[in-house]
Amino acid sequence: YSSENDYVKISFVCVTRHLLKELELCKPHLIIALGEKAYRIIHSSNDFKTPAPDITFSEITGKVLKANETIEPLDNRATQFTPYNIVHLFHPSSFVRNLAPEWVDMHWNQHIPVVKAFLQTINLN
Repeated sequence: YSSENDYVKISFVCVTRHLLKELELCKPHLIIALGEKAYRIIHSSNDFKTPAPDITFSEITGKVLKANETIEPLDNRATQFTPYNIVHLFHPSSFVRNLAPEWVDMHWNQHIPVVKAFLQTINLN
């Protein structure tokens, strides 16, 4: 059984050894980050040693954080992620674990249309 701290430590190793290099090679137009754990890594300290607090995930979910912009007050991405457009969505397991009906409605009626609209603005629809 591993703890949340173990998950974070392992994730940070993977981010620094692999993910950042993969992103640099692929240059994705949009990163769709699923779940609070992904949020905590992307919004961690720049040295990836301190995860982001989990108090703002629901407030930033469904908002497109545009590359090289930090207009959104909650956009405190680690600097390594600022060159990328990122949107945070609920992890699919959230729907299995009795996500509140209002959050499910918000996901389908607000968050997904935001992603679709952004993809249209960058001609990826």
